[in-house]
Amino acid sequence: MTSRYWLTEQTGVQGSLYYRSDEADGGYEAATYELALKGVFAPIVRENGKFLLSLEARYAHVDVEYDSKYGKQDRSSDGWFVYPAIGVEFMLSGLPELGLNVEVGYRHAHHDHNVDYGNGSLSYGDSNTDSQGVIGSVGAIYYL
Repeated sequence: MTSRYWLTEQTGVQGSLYYRSDEADGGYEAATYELALKGVFAPIVRENGKFLLSLEARYAHVDVEYDSKYGKQDRSSDGWFVYPAIGVEFMLSGLPELGLNVEVGYRHAHHDHNVDYGNGSLSYGDSNTDSQGVIGSVGAIYYL
């Protein structure tokens, strides 16, 4: 769930909350929680569009419980990422509350453990992991 609020015509904040739960028969139970805060600045504002600069910080936590030959095992991982980005948002002239958004940025992430789960499989690593790279997104946003 994501919500964006424009403090002024050029300055906004966005908050995101994410939850995922997964369970495999006889294998594992996992839950992921993420919380993000994003500052948005629009240096160029037009009637039907905005040029956006943003900076997002996100915290993530994963809890995994699984069966092993030693009994039930619990593992967890904490991580964070920082994501500066540029983008544009176009508002549809007939529907001013609906916008189309394109964003490209550079993401740096750090996790204290590597946890990957899904489709009935689970992997867990004990080393610190850093990842970085260019990420793009395309989406729609609806303003209430």
